[in-house]
Amino acid sequence: MAPRPIKLALAPLNLHLKDVSSDMAKPITVEIDGILNRKGTFKVSGTAAPIPLKADLRVATQRLDVSFADPYVSSRLNATITSANLSMDGAVGLAQEHKDFLVSYRGDATLGNVKMLDKLTNDLFFKMAALNVNKIDFAMGKGPPKVHIGEVALNDFYSWIILNADGKMNLKDITASPQEAPTSLTRAAGEPGSKGAVPVLPTPTPTAIPSPAAAAMAPGAAASPAEAYKGQPMDADIELSKIILKGGKVDYTDNFIKPNYTANLSDMEGKVGAFGTKSTSPADVSLDGKINGSSPINIDGSINPLAPTAFVDIKAKANGIELTGLSPYTTKYTGFPIVKGTLTVDVHYLLDTGKLTAENHIFIDQLTFGDHVESPDATNLPIRLAVSLLKNSKGQIDLRIPVSGSLSDPQFSIGSIILGAFMNLIIKAATSPFTLLAAAFGGNGEQQDLGYIEFAPGYATLTPESQQKLDTVAKALADRTALKLNISGRVDPKLDKDGYREASLEHSIEELRRKDAGDSASSDGKPSALSKEDYNKYLTKVYGAGKFQKPRDVIGLAKTQPPDEMKKLILTNTEVSDQDLQHLADWRAMAVRAYLSTKQVDSGRMFIVAPKLDASGIKDQGKTTRVDLSLQ
Repeated sequence: MAPRPIKLALAPLNLHLKDVSSDMAKPITVEIDGILNRKGTFKVSGTAAPIPLKADLRVATQRLDVSFADPYVSSRLNATITSANLSMDGAVGLAQEHKDFLVSYRGDATLGNVKMLDKLTNDLFFKMAALNVNKIDFAMGKGPPKVHIGEVALNDFYSWIILNADGKMNLKDITASPQEAPTSLTRAAGEPGSKGAVPVLPTPTPTAIPSPAAAAMAPGAAASPAEAYKGQPMDADIELSKIILKGGKVDYTDNFIKPNYTANLSDMEGKVGAFGTKSTSPADVSLDGKINGSSPINIDGSINPLAPTAFVDIKAKANGIELTGLSPYTTKYTGFPIVKGTLTVDVHYLLDTGKLTAENHIFIDQLTFGDHVESPDATNLPIRLAVSLLKNSKGQIDLRIPVSGSLSDPQFSIGSIILGAFMNLIIKAATSPFTLLAAAFGGNGEQQDLGYIEFAPGYATLTPESQQKLDTVAKALADRTALKLNISGRVDPKLDKDGYREASLEHSIEELRRKDAGDSASSDGKPSALSKEDYNKYLTKVYGAGKFQKPRDVIGLAKTQPPDEMKKLILTNTEVSDQDLQHLADWRAMAVRAYLSTKQVDSGRMFIVAPKLDASGIKDQGKTTRVDLSLQ
């Protein structure tokens, strides 16, 4: 009756019945034993009454070959079960009570030497040496199902997991519909042999990178209103005392991107403590393994996934994962392959009463990109600059990405939030680098824009506030050794022309003062403040030396003017040329460069670029009389 003929050899087969009678309700003593297919033994003993059905049996098997059942399930699977044996020793109960059919089992069971092959390619998809389940107490048929298990041990197991080009995991294709053609579990969708004549699916374009403003809002966006999370209580009584894993291996292939990415988890060992549907205490978890044969991974914490409101408190850490294997990702989405670097991930997830909080600590060491590769999906952001901004003086990127949300919110997705937060950081580094540096080194974060240094109109002298900003820039450059600084002086003619006149007058007064033998300096080496009398004295000298038309009396002599009038006439008659303004822009740039040099910034990392002689293009709220800074 099966899709493929099933042949069983029971030899020898021994059957012993005792107390047989025409009373179908009277129990019959039964003993059956034998050998199945020349290797697996079985023995059933106990009592059974046919009508109404009631049986209390002891069932014991040793390496009983159950792979013969594959044709019964073949139409429902995309895999072929080529090997599986069952060893069990326990009490089986069967009973018919009115409309209820009751089944129970108490004992142990081991499923061993399991091997499943891809139905289309015959490639190995899954295998395990043994799944040992001890102290089973199972019952169903009346009321909620009951499954109590003392210990589950999974030894020497292997699985091949594939993410297909359509973003679908091959694990979802284990079960099949009899009405559809089989699908391969070990080949990418569309590859020869993966399925009937199905065309290769195009690689989906990744979610568009949002604008900096949108990205900045995404991770911290307010969750949509949602009812209190009530969980989903399971209609079953399930208890597990312990789960033990040993000798596990998983091969992972990502066909979502081209070229493909592969990785493997090996030497997987660990244990999970007791948990269940009625348990109020979470189970301890401890798992260890290796990524690609060398990078250790460790998972510790506690879980209770079967509680009505699932509880998870897990810490996981993977050390020193080689990033060169991720080159297909970075090439596709950034246009740059990774030629060097390691990744350490340290995460902590807490899920309690439907609320999730998570800390994601990402540490990347010596990330190095290769030459640019053309990719239609690559972002236009300056990725190299973003990485340089995130690297410290030791070539390390140290990021912490917090996540929180409620499972009752249908819009909540931890994966998209982590990706959004990470992309927000990359976007900020690429588009607002000085804001990022200010947050990291400035102390007052977003309020301090290090992208420009302000000057008083007409002056090229650094103010204390400007020096403070440059101190932060110097600190950032000292820690981000791969960065180089471009310095561009700028003037705003509307403000700087009048300011230049004021600065010229002040300069002339200072020159006269220095020539005055009676001048003295303060204790800190700076010129002492001018008294009002001295200022007016030097102002009069500048006025007298000025080669411009002055008010005269009736006999042609220059009139004596009050100080305010003299200053007004001096400023009015001071010419300011475009060349003077260009020199002012250059002096400002040189003042910035000279100050940073005193803070031990290597001159080879600072470049004075062409000045800007107007205020066009300024979109921030800062002064237009400034020096603009940029990074490369």
